[in-house]
Amino acid sequence: MSTSNVVRLSDHVPEKSIQFDKPDDIESFLSFMRSSNQIHTLHLSHISIGKDVAVAIGNALANHGELQELHMVAAFKGRQIEEVVQCLEAISEGVARSGCQLRVIDISENAFRGTGIRGMSAVLTGRASFKLEELKMSDQGLSPEGGQVLGKLLKELQENAALVGQELVLRSFKASKNRLENGGASALGKVFANIKTLEEVEVYQCGINAPGLTDLLHGLSASRGLRVLDILDNTCNAKAEKALADAIKSWSKLEDLRINSCLITDKGMLAVLFSLRTNCPSLKILDMGENSVEGAVEEQVLEHLSAMPSLESVVLSGNEFYGKKRVKELFHMRFVEIGKPNAIKKQLDGGHTYGLAGEDDEEEGSDDEEAEGSENDNGAAESDKETGEVSHLSAVDDVAEGEEEDGDTLPPFQYILEAKGDSMWTVSYPDAWTAGHKGSDTDVELFGHRLEQNCFYQTLGYFVTQTWESFEAKNYRDVVTRLAGRAFECMEERAGDENEYRSIKADHELDAILQFAEYLVACASVQVGSGLFEEFFRSMGLVSGKWSVRLWEL
Repeated sequence: MSTSNVVRLSDHVPEKSIQFDKPDDIESFLSFMRSSNQIHTLHLSHISIGKDVAVAIGNALANHGELQELHMVAAFKGRQIEEVVQCLEAISEGVARSGCQLRVIDISENAFRGTGIRGMSAVLTGRASFKLEELKMSDQGLSPEGGQVLGKLLKELQENAALVGQELVLRSFKASKNRLENGGASALGKVFANIKTLEEVEVYQCGINAPGLTDLLHGLSASRGLRVLDILDNTCNAKAEKALADAIKSWSKLEDLRINSCLITDKGMLAVLFSLRTNCPSLKILDMGENSVEGAVEEQVLEHLSAMPSLESVVLSGNEFYGKKRVKELFHMRFVEIGKPNAIKKQLDGGHTYGLAGEDDEEEGSDDEEAEGSENDNGAAESDKETGEVSHLSAVDDVAEGEEEDGDTLPPFQYILEAKGDSMWTVSYPDAWTAGHKGSDTDVELFGHRLEQNCFYQTLGYFVTQTWESFEAKNYRDVVTRLAGRAFECMEERAGDENEYRSIKADHELDAILQFAEYLVACASVQVGSGLFEEFFRSMGLVSGKWSVRLWEL
């Protein structure tokens, strides 16, 4: 019998082979599995496993009670959701039969969509996860219902462990870039209230609003050893601000807090900072950028930050109060005085949503190029692309003919934010909807197709989401403000940045923004059945002639 601690399926198949439909396609891998008796870590990642192959893998895994880590990142590329669930069930049942006790499960970047996580039931409710320490499941397209299913599975896991006298030891939970929303977040909050061992939690970009975030934070307050919390790009205003400030009182070991783009207000931010200052002596990283802190609060904010003994990096940009040169100089001077001249950052090292890879952090306090009173009009940090491993027969195509997903009919405008192809958003209306709305359909499809081909469009996640929500609410002035503001930012960066890479980035981003503006004009024509929105754009100086957007002339 051979031994191997770390095994990768990709090492046992022909180079560049990623799609496997028959057990014969991975026979060398299955043979190795049969001959080995010490597989501690198994990687079934960045491939495309079909149902029959999953059954074969599950049967092979049933003989490996020594398994400790299971990694299935992007393991079902191009598969329809029904087959993905069947694959998960086959592999999970094999793991459950083995009697192993996993420490790590990573099932990120799979298109589970909706409630596909139910396929992991055999593992996530049984002995295999009684000693689970890390659960990674980001970027799966889970719906609020999917989050509730996950909550039920984890609750059952906890109850089953208790029956045999065990307590869960889950330390790390990562479920970012899913559509958990309030329903999923509340369900997880209830479970976390009884799982008191969490140290690291990431749920950024999950569409969670104040009610759901309040429930989630209340549950997490039970984990007094929490060190890292990332709730970036969710809505943490109103009651959620107080819930965050209250929960922080329980986290004396907190080291890293990321609350960028959460719409936190002056009052909420000051409450959070006071709580951090008085309860978290180990805090090293704080990202509070791109929030709604607008008043004359600089002295209070600076007082709190400068009193944090372990603070190494803080992001402030994107808040109106920090947009003035005078305020930036004030902060810079104070941090120099306390021996931390480089603590203020434009973005964090290795940050997941702070620009593109390769961009350097810069000290913000000495930035003399920004004018008095300047601000970031888009009100949000740039988002990473919203993904989900979906083939060109995409998640959108599955429901484009008026089908229902998990029993609910998707609203027509939701399709603009669905993942398509290689993580591209579709911006075309579903056929079933456009069939009943004649007139400007071809315009919509035309601009939608153009936008789909603009590969840089995928980096504008938060901006597009917020602008689209304003568009749906018919808050057209906000739409115009966002479009114009973001376009100006791109033009300024394109013209003034000496870094060629960032200048090119800004140029491509500007092109995507202009195409998005054209698309909104076309959508409005279909939505309201008239040229009302076109006239509005023209009156604001955004349109001249048939769909000719000229934001750069404002």
